[in-house]
Amino acid sequence: MELNIWVLLHTIPTVIVLRHTAGAMFDFRLTDGRLNFTAQEDKCKSMGYDGLAILSTPEALEYANKMSIYIRTVLGRGLYVGHHFHPDTNEFLWDDGTVMRSDTPIDIYSINDNYTRIFITGTFSRGVGLTNPFAICGNHDNPPRQSSASGSIKHGEQLQTTTRTVLSEGTAVSYMECFLLCSMDSHCRFAEFNSDLLTCAVIGEYTSSGTTPNAHVWTFIRQTF
Repeated sequence: MELNIWVLLHTIPTVIVLRHTAGAMFDFRLTDGRLNFTAQEDKCKSMGYDGLAILSTPEALEYANKMSIYIRTVLGRGLYVGHHFHPDTNEFLWDDGTVMRSDTPIDIYSINDNYTRIFITGTFSRGVGLTNPFAICGNHDNPPRQSSASGSIKHGEQLQTTTRTVLSEGTAVSYMECFLLCSMDSHCRFAEFNSDLLTCAVIGEYTSSGTTPNAHVWTFIRQTF
């Protein structure tokens, strides 16, 4: 069963909407002119955004590519995003302080340049930040106030993993609460809820040898890049 989770996080309620159609919810906006990286970042802030958009998940990149299809495929231009080299920590980070997922599609050409953009192909590339593409604006909340996770849900099947990175483990009252935790973590690859123990495991990178039957387990396998 395909599952799309749209999440709005406010101070009190959490609203979860399940959809079987494609799509996601992100507060992104395209800039209307070509400027260098710093100028595009300033332009986004002048429009009320925190800066350039964070596209750290498969769902965010997919949505941004749909928004920017005319710019990329007709105008033949890229778009700056909120990911660049931070000299204070000597690492590449998204502007919410998170690192890029290891499976993120990025061109190795100019991989050591400081600034990241969406290339015309819809994947990422880097440059020196002085050229003048367009840009995508967004906010930098971590965890995000708006989030989305798309993927498939399995009931009664437990993934057998040979290696896996556990991002978090704890209790949950339902599989939806567990899958919500996955949607809020850009590094989540799948989440596993045990309805007997009321436990939830949010998993990052993993390798699997298949599945085994387990009537108490619900598994959400997130879409990949």
